[in-house]
Amino acid sequence: MPSFIIVPAPPAGFNHGDLLTLTGGPYGTKSGSTPTLDDHGQDGAGATNGAWAGLWPNSATDPTANLKNRTAPFQALGSSTMNGPDPFTTTFLAGNHYEGLAHSGNQVMAWLAYTPPAQPWYSYWSWAQRQDQRWWYAIGPSQQYFTGTLTNGSNVITAVSSFTNVQIGATLQGTGVFHNFVTTITAVNPGAGTVTMSDPATAAATGAPTQVVALYAGRDNNNKGFNFSNNATPYDSGHSPSESWYPSIGDFANTGSAGANTLAVFNVPNSNTDTRCKTSLNDDGGFRPANPTTGALQNPDQNGHGTGWAASNNPADVTKGEAGTAWVKAEIVAKWTTASDGYFRYYENNVLIVNYSGPTVYSSLVATVCEALGGYARNIGPVPADTANYQSTGGTVGTYTQWRGLAKVLCDRQTTGLGRFVMTNSASYVPGDGNVAETQPYTGYGNLSSTIRVRKGNLNAGTAHLWFVDEANGVATPRHERAITLN
Repeated sequence: MPSFIIVPAPPAGFNHGDLLTLTGGPYGTKSGSTPTLDDHGQDGAGATNGAWAGLWPNSATDPTANLKNRTAPFQALGSSTMNGPDPFTTTFLAGNHYEGLAHSGNQVMAWLAYTPPAQPWYSYWSWAQRQDQRWWYAIGPSQQYFTGTLTNGSNVITAVSSFTNVQIGATLQGTGVFHNFVTTITAVNPGAGTVTMSDPATAAATGAPTQVVALYAGRDNNNKGFNFSNNATPYDSGHSPSESWYPSIGDFANTGSAGANTLAVFNVPNSNTDTRCKTSLNDDGGFRPANPTTGALQNPDQNGHGTGWAASNNPADVTKGEAGTAWVKAEIVAKWTTASDGYFRYYENNVLIVNYSGPTVYSSLVATVCEALGGYARNIGPVPADTANYQSTGGTVGTYTQWRGLAKVLCDRQTTGLGRFVMTNSASYVPGDGNVAETQPYTGYGNLSSTIRVRKGNLNAGTAHLWFVDEANGVATPRHERAITLN
């Protein structure tokens, strides 16, 4: 067992923020003395950490919606009140899916861009995530199509062909619509055969083929949480098809065989308490082996698994957070390579959700790629009233409740491995065992001596255990380093 030195020596036990140096090892080596990113809100409210290459939205019509640091308790634009993920994190990133362009809200995400090194390389991510508890998944059964007559400069669509599931709050798309997927329905009058829009029409249009689509869509089956892009920005726009892959929330039921991912059932949550919430993987470039040049992931993977994975936590359900908070603790362990021995493992609250095995990057990598947290969500803008599905919050109230939060984000990207220190109250620890586990950021790293800054998070005072883990270098089973006392 390694020895340890306390820096500085506390009178009794360790406090959050104390330095602790472990000696003995071996811990392997890293390219720097600190992680790639350690964003725990230290830059203050209204700012963002300089290590991020970019954040969306950054140009919403109402700048309140832009992704930036917020101080707890945070509330804006009709959201619920959001507190931090633990007693020590009072500043966190939050942004709103405000309107229909990447820079203005259909994507809420922050990313790191970098030059890909020689393969393989590795990424470890640890962060807390949540969505507003009034997040609206949708209540209508499908996209609704109708025809009508638009008059240039008028807000009113006349001679509407059908009012089935066409409701106030739906977004619109069609010839003459002022801003597709942003302009909304503000009034419906079946007796008069009219629909009123939030913006005046920009052109005259009558009937088919001028179809207006009311995106009062079925349940939001497109709620993404991470992205690898073969581009300097998320959701690669430099290739056709896009070379970009991601996990997203869905409910997939395999039909039986290990490699099959034919969907017998496909549902996603329709409220903030709905438990139908599973994670799937999707590659916009198509899956290998059918798409070897444009795809990164393979389907089935090396273990014969399809694209649908385990049950995950509804991010709008405040009861699903770690240790009674509204925030889900998330982790990613990734080996980036075109070879078949790559992997992507995704955990929530220290429970393994995705355990993909196979290639993880595209065959022709560009000069700058990126990894991003957060992502696209189908439903944007003001949400309609919905008390049927949101009884626990008194119903959504027709305001901008599509908030997404990211907190205490740590990313360590290395070519040498995945070495990290983890602290638990439990005397046993294996990644995925469900115990509260707090990753400890390092301030100095060496093979025989490494220094961490104690991060207490949601751990309890009393006995705590330090562990070393490195799946890339034969320490997949955590090695117990030392028991300490936490104040």
